[in-house]
Amino acid sequence: MFKPSLRSSSLLSSVFSPSRRLFLSTSASFSSSSSSSPSPSSSLSPSPPPSSSPPPSSSSSFSYLEEGLFWSWWRRRRDQWNSIPILAQLSFLSIFILPPFYLFHRVYSNREKSLLHRDAIRDKVFMDLAIGNKYIGRILIGLYSDKVPLSTENFIQLCEGYRTQDKVVGYRNTSIHYIKKNLNLIGGDIVDGTGKNMISIYGSSFPDENYDMEFIQDGDVAIMSTGPCSNSSQFLITFQPLPPLSRHYVVIGTILKGMKVIRKIEEVAGSKSGVPLQPVR
Repeated sequence: MFKPSLRSSSLLSSVFSPSRRLFLSTSASFSSSSSSSPSPSSSLSPSPPPSSSPPPSSSSSFSYLEEGLFWSWWRRRRDQWNSIPILAQLSFLSIFILPPFYLFHRVYSNREKSLLHRDAIRDKVFMDLAIGNKYIGRILIGLYSDKVPLSTENFIQLCEGYRTQDKVVGYRNTSIHYIKKNLNLIGGDIVDGTGKNMISIYGSSFPDENYDMEFIQDGDVAIMSTGPCSNSSQFLITFQPLPPLSRHYVVIGTILKGMKVIRKIEEVAGSKSGVPLQPVR
């Protein structure tokens, strides 16, 4: 192995002596400072502003999007739509636009009518009902006494028991003789409970007052009739909103409490033909 001699080591030390290193560092610093100092001409001239790339224009970005798949698909559909006659376009739009608006109108209109009907309630009566010999509950009926005073007075008197010359007549222990599922029930025949008799506190029948109140909700109560001016003691209660019955029967009130009792009657005793499956009174 090679071993440096004493002379060679002294030569290395002389080359990297502190004085020589100082000279080298001083000269290097001087040269760097001289190169970094600006010339007079350069200090007087204004420095150019920093270069910045301009933002992409909206037209270029739009053209870029327009070249995509979506815009090509959209142009094809637009051209197809424009080729359709205007009447066909209107018919197509009406299929999708009119039904939602009609549904919204129906819901909003029924809600407004329901509030008006609630405000028209002036009197209240109750009925206790049973299926067979089992008591199932009580219903509370609100009556529109200011709207149909003759009809509601007839109903109230028969609920309380109307006294004639020799006896008291009313709805006590009378039968519900018609119960059709998803439609309504009918009761109030105070003669024999078959639904074939007509009687009221005014005589055999009394005239229609008005049709201002409509069938808008389940639990509406109306006077049952077989034609114009044939109102009597019989009444009907709806299981669901039945607007088609409006202007055919005089609505006198609605159920405020106990709709679950009516649902129970429909479920247990209702039938498709209307003949009760079990006696209800």
